Amino acid sequence: MSMTPAITGSSKESEARRVSIRAAIVKRALIACIAGLVGPATIAPAHEGGRRLEKETSPYLLDHVHDEIEWHPWGAADDKRLILVSIGRFGLQSLRRIENEFFALLDPGEDLNRRLVCIKVDYDERPDVAAAAYAVARLSRETPVTIPRAPLVLLLLPDGRPVWGAPLAPESRARLLLLVRDHENEAGRRALCSRAMGITAATREILAPAPGQREIDATIVSSLTKRVMENARRPRAGATFRPAHGALRLMLGEHLRSNPAMAQELLLKITRSGLHDQIGGGFHHEAIDENGRLPRFEKRLGDNALLAWALSRSHRKAANPLLRQAALNTLAWARREMLDPNAGFTAALDAETDGVEGGYYLWTRNEILGALGRDKTARLFGSYELGPRGVLYRRDAPADASDLASELREQRNRRLRPSADTRVFADANGLMISALAAASRAFDTKADRDLARRVARSVLERLGPPASLRHGARGAVALGPAFLTDHAALSLGLLDLHEATNESRWLNMARDLIDEAIRRFLDARGGFFETDAAHEPVVIRMKSFEDGEGLSGNGAMALALHRLAYFTGETRYDDLALRTVSAFYGRLEADPASATALIAAAAELVAPPATPSPIAGAHPSRTERGPVTARVALSRISARRGETFEARISLAIAKPWSVVAAQSESKDLASLIVAILDPELTVGSPNYPLPVTIEPAFDEKPLAVHAGHIAIVAPLRVPDSAPPGERPVRVRVRYQLCDRHECRPPESVVLETPFFIPE
Repeated sequence: MSMTPAITGSSKESEARRVSIRAAIVKRALIACIAGLVGPATIAPAHEGGRRLEKETSPYLLDHVHDEIEWHPWGAADDKRLILVSIGRFGLQSLRRIENEFFALLDPGEDLNRRLVCIKVDYDERPDVAAAAYAVARLSRETPVTIPRAPLVLLLLPDGRPVWGAPLAPESRARLLLLVRDHENEAGRRALCSRAMGITAATREILAPAPGQREIDATIVSSLTKRVMENARRPRAGATFRPAHGALRLMLGEHLRSNPAMAQELLLKITRSGLHDQIGGGFHHEAIDENGRLPRFEKRLGDNALLAWALSRSHRKAANPLLRQAALNTLAWARREMLDPNAGFTAALDAETDGVEGGYYLWTRNEILGALGRDKTARLFGSYELGPRGVLYRRDAPADASDLASELREQRNRRLRPSADTRVFADANGLMISALAAASRAFDTKADRDLARRVARSVLERLGPPASLRHGARGAVALGPAFLTDHAALSLGLLDLHEATNESRWLNMARDLIDEAIRRFLDARGGFFETDAAHEPVVIRMKSFEDGEGLSGNGAMALALHRLAYFTGETRYDDLALRTVSAFYGRLEADPASATALIAAAAELVAPPATPSPIAGAHPSRTERGPVTARVALSRISARRGETFEARISLAIAKPWSVVAAQSESKDLASLIVAILDPELTVGSPNYPLPVTIEPAFDEKPLAVHAGHIAIVAPLRVPDSAPPGERPVRVRVRYQLCDRHECRPPESVVLETPFFIPE
């Protein structure tokens, strides 16, 4: 923890005292550093009577400005008092009463301020602190109870080492008071120090496990995938109902171990459940029952982005009208209620309205009758069911009353709306860019593609270039430095946007973000840290690999690295992605359901087709010829008769060279041409990138060219008459290299990649 000294006094005595205290602090910090426990610590000022949270950006912290307890932001401490950390977040306002009761009975006011340094942490602004608190709470629990990720309370020694953590409950309060009293005598302090050493070591093993000793291969991936699928079929009894985003990504992958039918089944369950806002679109964060009938009503951007992506991806696998409608309605909700004037998506909507949890979303039968009348109400309940708490669910019935749901939305718009968390986070916006890009491809919606471009431009302008990316912003005020998850999720969004638009600027920006993440977060022993030196340190520099609410940092990073390798043809990114997954082999083997984003990345990297070994042919899938590196990859390595897929041809052209643009007007030079050499496949028109122009010395007219990294996409379809079996897909690429001074003779390469048509 980083803490800032501020000791008042102008006399020589106070100056000597200041020097003495600083020397003691440095000595203690050095001892702690040598022990490998915490980073160097400094001291925050003692009580000054001010409200220390007034300048914070977090709405959760701002909600506690007027508490009796004098809350500090993260980083405060002194060398004698224990540190009490309270972790919460916006959107859990129904739990504010629990917080009030817990801390009121804990002995509030001056006595608590005197005995402890009290800190408030926003889960969304410091996910690394929240993860450490969650790990410590799991280690501290004395009975096998479910631990929420927020709200939590954490107790630290003055040097920042954890002693204990727990959810807010009466038994937690009693335990906390005992620990505080223990610290007030020497024997107790020694016992707490010994306890902290054990908790710190165990926390390190949870948050930053030693890298795995075995490389992930196809056999391991097959076993892990099977276990994830079995876990998804049989969720734990009594567990909360929350979408398994990593598992859905695994099921919807392009490898042959994927299971799109199962993904569609899970998505239908989610879409019909109380998690889905049947009236206004979008999804609530989670439900407190295993069937999704009793939602917690906050809506979070990240959840909705990941579900919109999965719904769109599922539609491309097998069209379903209900899932199509859910995807489009979710994006319409986000555009309508979450988009700020600067084209950034805001973070969340509160669960409460005027003190009533879910008040904005709940209905009575009489309210519906009054809004629609008897006949329309009868038709509505042919498609929907009203639960005992007033939550609408979708029936498993072919009847469609979505037009009546729209009428109810107009009525609901007259109600008092939930409050909003207006912060714009890099990771959640990256996921929403990805969702918009996926929808634009699945449903051919130009508006989604255009909005994805706008959001990408806005986020990059507001949160900074890759070298100084910020975690988020509230209005014009930037939040702290970006985490690994920010780089990874934003990169995934930009790569999907590049795929949807074929515009190289998004690919180049994604590459810059990934390269910067490699520089800042990579652990040479394996995997990526979530934080770098710009973040105030916690107990341990963690590695995010458990999916939690969304995709883990390392899971998203491995997926982004593989996608970047696919677009650029640079295998070094795939090599790093595989090393990243392999670093967590032990944890994947122990509990694959907790890290499905990593397994999804592994499946894309190494899962083999359910066919014999690859075709031995004369032509490679990747070749380097002078300044040009060419590569072909298929969006699917297997497709049945009647199904469609894409061939993506990537060219990396070294400076200062470029290739003459496709459909160039020059009569003397050879335009770029891509041809699929397979008479049995139905081939659509290749989609070439937009050209740029150069001013050649050998011609008065500008020359249209393609430069840098480009991709050409050719849509393909397997005819109904195609014979089953393994076959190569061959591609010929003709191009002519030019720079400003000369052009080389035209060249041609043939690339080949295996493809399988099942029975």
